[in-house]
Amino acid sequence: MTPQSDTEWALTSKEMDLVKMELSEWMMKRASGEYTCMELAKALTKRAMYLQHVQHMNHFMYWGTFDWIEVVPKEAKAMDKLAKKHGNEALAPLYCYPIPLKGTISTIDFPSSVGVAALHTYHSKVDAALVSLIKDAHGVQFGKTNVPEFARSYGSGNYASGTAINPWGYDKMTGSSSGGSAAAVAAYTATIAVTEDTGGSTNTPATRNHLFGYDPPKFHYPNAGNPSITVRNDQLGVNARSIDDIIAFDKAVLGTQAEHATAEAFVAGLTSGLVVPMYFMTTMQCPQQSKQNTTKQRVS
Repeated sequence: MTPQSDTEWALTSKEMDLVKMELSEWMMKRASGEYTCMELAKALTKRAMYLQHVQHMNHFMYWGTFDWIEVVPKEAKAMDKLAKKHGNEALAPLYCYPIPLKGTISTIDFPSSVGVAALHTYHSKVDAALVSLIKDAHGVQFGKTNVPEFARSYGSGNYASGTAINPWGYDKMTGSSSGGSAAAVAAYTATIAVTEDTGGSTNTPATRNHLFGYDPPKFHYPNAGNPSITVRNDQLGVNARSIDDIIAFDKAVLGTQAEHATAEAFVAGLTSGLVVPMYFMTTMQCPQQSKQNTTKQRVS
């Protein structure tokens, strides 16, 4: 397989840093003005094009029917103009980070086919509610990831887009139906991507691609504009390479800073004052069998 460094999509050392950068780190560096939105968009789109045109990974849909890759730098350029006019803080809280969207979700700027080939040229008239939140948080839409038709399969692929390939190996499945989103994150096309779950479609791809999956409680993220197989089970979520990025995304799109601060304080209180019986540390015996040797240890 031809390495990316030997192709027209070769990355500079600076672009390599951007491709590997996590969302939380990007937020700080873009706020400081160390990078521009266009620099990040260029690095990530080069990565996506290499993975598609050389490695044939099929993580995204619409390569042959819509020039979606050009939408990303166009949005990034608009973000840089906003920062130049009003300052870098005008890009808060997502600071123009490009976020791949699962192929089931409705978008105005990209086709919305739910993986059905006959619908590959159709756009939604309105954005899904979560897409609107991402835009409001100054995030950049980064294409639509590969899904099976109507998200109903154990593999992430369809007749128009091929099968999404797990970057850990061509002989490994990505999981479904959010396998396109998971594989894109695992392949360093982005550090976080939107997923959706009916019965394991967020966490199964996360597991198969060595990621963190967040399938939140019902309606944590608004589901309007995402076609559901079941009203009761379907829920939008995310896959990411770190827990920190999931938390950073959650704070950015929902404004849950106070809730996360409360949760962090609660967890800190648990871990700093947790009393663990020593027999759990030293023996497989049940408490009744080791009463005379039982002591307690405080874990700091």
